[in-house]
Amino acid sequence: MTSTKGPLWRHVRDSLSDDIRKGRILPGELLQTEKELSDRFEVHRHTIRRALQELRELGLIRTEQGRGSVVLEQPFEYKMGRRTRFSENMSLNSLKARSHFLYGDVISASEVVAKHLQIPVRSKVNYIEMYGEAEGKRVFVASQYVPYPDMEDLIRVFRETGSMTQSYARYGIHDYFRKDSRITTRMSNAEETAHLKLRQKQPLLVVEYVNVDRRGRPIEFGITRFCGDRLEIVVPGNQGI
Repeated sequence: MTSTKGPLWRHVRDSLSDDIRKGRILPGELLQTEKELSDRFEVHRHTIRRALQELRELGLIRTEQGRGSVVLEQPFEYKMGRRTRFSENMSLNSLKARSHFLYGDVISASEVVAKHLQIPVRSKVNYIEMYGEAEGKRVFVASQYVPYPDMEDLIRVFRETGSMTQSYARYGIHDYFRKDSRITTRMSNAEETAHLKLRQKQPLLVVEYVNVDRRGRPIEFGITRFCGDRLEIVVPGNQGI
């Protein structure tokens, strides 16, 4: 490596980061081996290891046993506030996004669902499974529970519109708000791995939430599982989580 100011690992990191961000190395591709990088930059392998560690902390690569360092997809930004709308959030970043129907049925509310929707246990609710994609990449799968008597035929309407916001408007609900969100993490199960088109099980951000109408009446309880390395959740400072 030619003479440069500052730690050598930093220059290796910046060079590789530039290659990744400018698309010279694409998501899913492997970086060169430590030996190949050591030869390329003319530095010791411990310098390469430090640079790779920095790239991992920046979320640019993931090291997989038996494979090496894999370049990660850069996550889309998803803002979570009182008015959380997937398509609108993506369009703010000039990204094409849409939700897709997977499964729907009318079921009896469990104790957990009934508590969140403030309805009697075993009341009828619309149950909808969907996935969302941005720029052709699947970023979440979601399970949603919506009171049935107020919105009969919601499943058919959602299949037509592909949008919960547009679907709610059919029933006179033209605005709704996030009452609360609870965020946890876990590994994807087999079904989620398939729906998200992941190569293997990966960490998910799991958000349980309740949406309410303008009168504060719960209209939706949902559980959304976001692909951890495809979406970055941003919570405004005045909102909290």
